[in-house]
Amino acid sequence: MDDAGDALRVTWPASGPQVQLRWSQLTEQDVEAIGGDCRHLVSRLQERYGYPRERAEREAQEFIDDLDAVLAPRPHPAPEREMPSGNARAPGSPAPQSRTARASHVPPPGTSGSAGSGSG
Repeated sequence: MDDAGDALRVTWPASGPQVQLRWSQLTEQDVEAIGGDCRHLVSRLQERYGYPRERAEREAQEFIDDLDAVLAPRPHPAPEREMPSGNARAPGSPAPQSRTARASHVPPPGTSGSAGSGSG
């Protein structure tokens, strides 16, 4: 029960309201007195519910097992990656230019391509 009580201690005080939801006869003062200590939880269950020690320990253990199940890290599957379509671009690459944007850099027909060139 000592190792199991660690889950209660680690999650306290966030698990305090869950204790009171599970055992409604426990008062706020009871929950404060428990303070994340599994032995105190067992003692309060015996006092408030008249449980024999074995039942109080079993119920406390089930509650802690539920906490462990919620807290246990679950492996996250790798996100499925979509293959880019032909029009997709890599992150960070410049956006493709439209045809009109590319065309605006071409000098109009009949003019020279650079300012310094001409008849020489």
